[in-house]
Amino acid sequence: MICNTGDVSYLRRKDLSMKAKGLLTFLLTLPEDYPLHKTKLKKYFKDGQSAINSAFDELMMNGYIIGHKTRVKGHIDYDYDVCDIPYGREK
Repeated sequence: MICNTGDVSYLRRKDLSMKAKGLLTFLLTLPEDYPLHKTKLKKYFKDGQSAINSAFDELMMNGYIIGHKTRVKGHIDYDYDVCDIPYGREK
């Protein structure tokens, strides 16, 4: 799920990299019900998968993305929620 409240204060945070801010800004443009898969983001960027992974992980560490692990037909799958306000610090 993509949650975009319109808050852009994350862009002024000095503790987030430019790469993480760019990825978050892109993710917030996706439809609310977009099926987000980390490995499929590469088709939207010139950067390699490791750059996308590090930005994604940075956003997870800062609460902008949370992951939910599920088991589907015998394999592990992840669903992600993205918000422009870190989870746990909502207004």
